[in-house]
Amino acid sequence: MDKIKNLKNFAAFLLDKDLLKEAVLMNIESAREHHSSIIEKLGPNTEEEIIQIFTKSFEIFLKDLSNNKGFDNILDSFENWEKNNHNLTSSNIQATDIMMAFEIRKDVLTRLIPIYTSAMDQNLQLRDEIDTLFFLARKTGMTYIKKRN
Repeated sequence: MDKIKNLKNFAAFLLDKDLLKEAVLMNIESAREHHSSIIEKLGPNTEEEIIQIFTKSFEIFLKDLSNNKGFDNILDSFENWEKNNHNLTSSNIQATDIMMAFEIRKDVLTRLIPIYTSAMDQNLQLRDEIDTLFFLARKTGMTYIKKRN
């Protein structure tokens, strides 16, 4: 995945410009709108705890993207789920939930592109890189689902 130069720089920009909080709030809003059960599955958390959980996860994700390790982050998420490293299966979280969480992240990143660039060619390249990375996330998720069945 060394062909994601724009995505790497975009993630670093989001961290450098302190846009993590905005991304996290968008992520939580989208999760509630499109997949509210994922938040419920995380346990009985206050709003502050939910924000902390999402902030920690999204920050790690952006750091991994900025270090050209976005796919490693995706792979780690599924491997940690499979090995129950974070007690996720006891929360009834499934591989499809993780896939949906990555789809929501894709949406958040796409919505933040205009803050990063107004150049059409860079915008299109960045969208293409995001699509490629998250296509791999779906493909990885499907592999884990097939392994379980």
